[in-house]
Amino acid sequence: MIKMNEKSKKIEEEFIELFCQPVIDDQKEIEIPFKRIMAILLIEPKPVSIEELAKKTGYSLSMISLKTRTMELLGLIKSVKIPGDRRRYYYAEKDLIKLILERYKKSNNEGLVKIERRLKDILEKYKDQKNEKYELVKNYYKQLKILRNAYKKFIKILENATNNKA
Repeated sequence: MIKMNEKSKKIEEEFIELFCQPVIDDQKEIEIPFKRIMAILLIEPKPVSIEELAKKTGYSLSMISLKTRTMELLGLIKSVKIPGDRRRYYYAEKDLIKLILERYKKSNNEGLVKIERRLKDILEKYKDQKNEKYELVKNYYKQLKILRNAYKKFIKILENATNNKA
């Protein structure tokens, strides 16, 4: 168990509180457990057990277990085994640029590629039936290509930022 002095505890509390704030008003109560767990894993320098996460958050062990498994599948956190200990520990990448880069590379591009491919198939299938809805789909396809280009540029910027760190 990690022992903290009072200043360290205050830093942790304020960081977790800040991290759990909604980015936009519509997010007031959306997945606060995810945010709280992520904040704890970001502020803790070493991997944290499910039991310690439960103690720090006040959530049940089953909820922590469910949320950490989901977060791991999403690529937000990683789990490790510590030699001599049967428990599983979790940690978050401490380099935020790298964390965001890995997350974007893993998920967003795959989804955009699938959607783009499917839109292209729809356009090809109905190319001789051009109408208002066809034009809408065609416009979405064009917009998606613009988004994918922007996405690629964003990834390059993050990769450059990661490579240029001192």
